[in-house]
Amino acid sequence: MRKFCEDKVSSSLQPSQNRYIYYFGGLLSGAIKMNSSPLFLHQILIPSLPNFQGEGGYSPFLKVYQSMQLVYTSGI
Repeated sequence: MRKFCEDKVSSSLQPSQNRYIYYFGGLLSGAIKMNSSPLFLHQILIPSLPNFQGEGGYSPFLKVYQSMQLVYTSGI
């Protein structure tokens, strides 16, 4: 995943987005371990996305998991 992002979309990503790709890749590969202390998610903010396609643009979609169980799915 990190290789794909570096090759295809890294030029349009902000440094913070690259950092999260690095973290997620580390979690998937096992190089980074999850903290066992609880984490509480209170709010998710998704800024509006530009309309590059001219036919409605992008539609953010969100799934939230807790202990590998799906607890929330956003509308499409």
